[in-house]
Amino acid sequence: MHYFVLDGEKLLCHTVSALPVELEMMFQLLRMKYTISYYVSQWEDESTAPGQGLDYNNSYGYNREPLRSELVLQNGSLLGFYVGNDFQNPSPQHILSVSNPFICIEDKNRLACYQRWELIVEPNPSPSEYVFLSRVCRQDENHQFSIDEFPAEIVESISDSFFLEDNRGRFTGVFCLTLKLNRTAINAPDDVLDKLAVYHPILVRR
Repeated sequence: MHYFVLDGEKLLCHTVSALPVELEMMFQLLRMKYTISYYVSQWEDESTAPGQGLDYNNSYGYNREPLRSELVLQNGSLLGFYVGNDFQNPSPQHILSVSNPFICIEDKNRLACYQRWELIVEPNPSPSEYVFLSRVCRQDENHQFSIDEFPAEIVESISDSFFLEDNRGRFTGVFCLTLKLNRTAINAPDDVLDKLAVYHPILVRR
């Protein structure tokens, strides 16, 4: 567990076993007040990489809750959310905030790959009713998912699913799923994340 503090022009990462009580109380409000719209473009085909035999598309997006590990504070108050990947030397350029609500990071080593974030202030804050699972492993690309495959008393229905491809467009054995939560689960978001942790879950909004 960690969070960030902007000290002058330097962004510092603080590692903790759990958020201090006052930060946890703040986060419980922020997780409903803000939505982070995320989209990853990751594809190539013969028109973008001629002669390389590349043909795949793993692009997708969702609207999700902020994460505890993304919190950025300045002078004890929320500044925004850190969406960079470097926790050892985090860059203030990757702070998503009301004053900087749009960030796009390109992968300069690949032809058609970038990540994009946008911060949305919710007009009517409410708990997330869906969870996105980013790594569900199955052997058959035609697998039909059912709610019985997931912990009891969490899932109301399977909203949608798709699988990830290798660089030749073949099934990798990994699915991404969106599950609609039942009312009990909606009111216990951290319990949902704990019970589905093996699938790398993220609470999302529709």
